[in-house]
Amino acid sequence: MANHQDLNQSLLNGAHVLCSQEEWLWDGFDNNRLIFFADGTGEMISRAEVIVKIVAGIQWKLLPSAKRVPKPPRETTVVPPAHWREIWFQRMTEDLKEPTTVFAGIMELTITKRRPLLYGTVVHNQINEEVLLDGAFETRRIDIVIETGEFGLACHYGPLRNGSIGPIYGFRLTFSTTPYPPMEMWKPEEHNVAEMLKHPHMKQFCARKLADEARSSTCSIM
Repeated sequence: MANHQDLNQSLLNGAHVLCSQEEWLWDGFDNNRLIFFADGTGEMISRAEVIVKIVAGIQWKLLPSAKRVPKPPRETTVVPPAHWREIWFQRMTEDLKEPTTVFAGIMELTITKRRPLLYGTVVHNQINEEVLLDGAFETRRIDIVIETGEFGLACHYGPLRNGSIGPIYGFRLTFSTTPYPPMEMWKPEEHNVAEMLKHPHMKQFCARKLADEARSSTCSIM
């Protein structure tokens, strides 16, 4: 079992990786992203082109887990579609390496009603508390794993993959359940939009681009 010093170092390592990245992306067009700041605050954004529903400040904290946090299942490791393998093999001289875990534990996450700017602009859409129920702003604890390796965006390689090969990233953040509010925390009249946004699938986010895409990096969820 890890001693107190090892646990503290693990927490510091995890927080450093989260905060040292400009943003954590689910898709390649900044529609759905997370930002973490060193003071324990951050931002959560969710939109689909002109439809903007969440532009919220967050509060977060890493905690050690009393149980062993399982690694993400192997099928989430980047394995490119067959017709793109030759592109990958031109870039790499050996098989994809197993990811290295930087941190495995718990994130204590609270979505707030604070509205940060979106690309320097005030958002006038109906967002946050105007589309979510009060329960969406309660603190949750979610198992997370932070890894280093070579990863594609979830929208290109996950269950909603669009068939294109996107950028390659050096870090991956996996949640045991989506950090976005679950369907039952949306106001009834917003359920159709919430289903369109596909938040339940958004459990993995990438950061630190290593290589540009071979094709378009955009990923439509419309």
